Amino acid sequence: MTVPNARQPNIAIGLQDQTSIALNLFNTILRTAKNRTELEQSWAAIEQDITIQEQREERQRQLRN
Repeated sequence: MTVPNARQPNIAIGLQDQTSIALNLFNTILRTAKNRTELEQSWAAIEQDITIQEQREERQRQLRN
């Protein structure tokens, strides 16, 4: 099962569109995960990557201030 990507028809799909990115990632994981364990591992890896990126951005903000 995939989640449809509802968007305005006149707006091009691009990497800047965070909703499109999230839905494409979600659908890719759903299509490729063979079982619940793989699905959970995929989400854990994504969560870790997001946390690392958020920490980097926070450090950059602190250095600018």
